[in-house]
Amino acid sequence: RGQTRFKRVIVLIPNRSNFKSSLTHIRFLMSLRSGKVDHMPNVLYPHIVSDPDTYGGSPRVVGRRIPIRTIIVYVLHHGINPEELLSYYPQISLPAIYGTLSYNYDNRDEIDTEIATNAGLEPPAQPDSQA
Repeated sequence: RGQTRFKRVIVLIPNRSNFKSSLTHIRFLMSLRSGKVDHMPNVLYPHIVSDPDTYGGSPRVVGRRIPIRTIIVYVLHHGINPEELLSYYPQISLPAIYGTLSYNYDNRDEIDTEIATNAGLEPPAQPDSQA
């Protein structure tokens, strides 16, 4: 018996929301196989969205009206760890917080400009200061 070679790959896509990212991933894998890739594809951030009608297009957490600059200021500027931030914002998930930090590191100039532009809107050091 000879070796069997597969000519097609069937990929099951569980839901419509991640169809675009799955399709991008499949295209990337196919281009790797053909040797036609000279760069990595853009990274997709499933927890980040930017809509011109919400916060003037500032990136925010999907399904929430929380700009990512808020999370970044709390975690990176005020030193609040992501797990602790969940107690202040229970409506967002831990993966969304870490996704936001990842987005920040990949888009540092854009986010630094965003934070500087909206400096007056930065959150205080303690989200729920107890008076």
